[in-house]
Amino acid sequence: HISFNATVSASSKVVLKGSDGKELDSFTSALVHGKREATQTTSWSRIPDGKGPWYILIGSSRDEKNWGVTEDNKVAIWVNHSSMDSIDLEGLVKLGVGNIVIHEFIFRSDYHKKADVEAFIERAHALGMKIHIWQQCFWWSGDVHWPDGTITEGDWVSAIIDGTPAKVNQPRFDEIIKRSLNYLNYDIDGIHYDYVRFGGTAYKHGDENLTGTMAITEFCRQATTKIHAKKAGIIMSAALMGESGAQKYYGQDPEEMTQYIDILMPMAYISSYGYSSTKNVNVANWFGDGAHKNNKESWHGFSTYDGNSKGLSADVLDGQIVNIVENSRADGIALFRYGIGEYPDMNAYYRAE
Repeated sequence: HISFNATVSASSKVVLKGSDGKELDSFTSALVHGKREATQTTSWSRIPDGKGPWYILIGSSRDEKNWGVTEDNKVAIWVNHSSMDSIDLEGLVKLGVGNIVIHEFIFRSDYHKKADVEAFIERAHALGMKIHIWQQCFWWSGDVHWPDGTITEGDWVSAIIDGTPAKVNQPRFDEIIKRSLNYLNYDIDGIHYDYVRFGGTAYKHGDENLTGTMAITEFCRQATTKIHAKKAGIIMSAALMGESGAQKYYGQDPEEMTQYIDILMPMAYISSYGYSSTKNVNVANWFGDGAHKNNKESWHGFSTYDGNSKGLSADVLDGQIVNIVENSRADGIALFRYGIGEYPDMNAYYRAE
């Protein structure tokens, strides 16, 4: 770790040489990722391992070990839009979190200014993080109704229009996908679908030619196809109910969905299900095995609170995570959610060898 003070112009270059005069590394200010205000104290760092591009860090990194996230980071956290302005991104990066799954209300103009949203995304990117937009699909919550005003707050909308024959709810598919496409006008990295399911009633809808599982899979196909047509490389992820073998109720089949979805995030929260360590591993394996059949991934979900909604200590949460990391076929970690409980150091988990 080398620290120095310097006045740097837009074209400055600093070269580090060994005692033999050979160049060991170099820094060119014009190639740095991120921006800073003139009044801010900043550092430059190749986070986390001294390789790859340079980033601007807000604050001084003097006497600190290298920290940050790599391109293949597999640790995510769900974040409410209301935390956008106060979230400690640097603190999360130091703990190994590289993926922010933030609620789509960040795009509501009555909550956040466009310039502030863009600055938030840029700040996350400057740390090497990815931004995924947490989007609600077939159930809506919050203080507003569906964007088109057709249903009341808190209602489920079926992915199937029942009849003879049954057919997919194409108007609802189109509305959800339209929102996703609008979000691509920002420099985001992924779309994350929540409530991409039935509310436990999938078996009550459709017919032999269109089951609930078929309808949810078809939505995933349409969404991914249209999103990738506009912006190739967008990461597609989805939150799944944390129960194995529950396709009948929710219409979510890991193997079918990962034909189109890159990352499953099963919400197998011990606070909700009371899973034992062994049962939680079995659930993680079920989702992981389904995803792996399509060469996709499953990032296991953990609540950061207990059954009484009390935040967990870092040690307790780490114990749950270690059980999955060491004993299951999951590929990553997803924490629900920011602002509740304490988070352990996860830098060592799911790192490439």
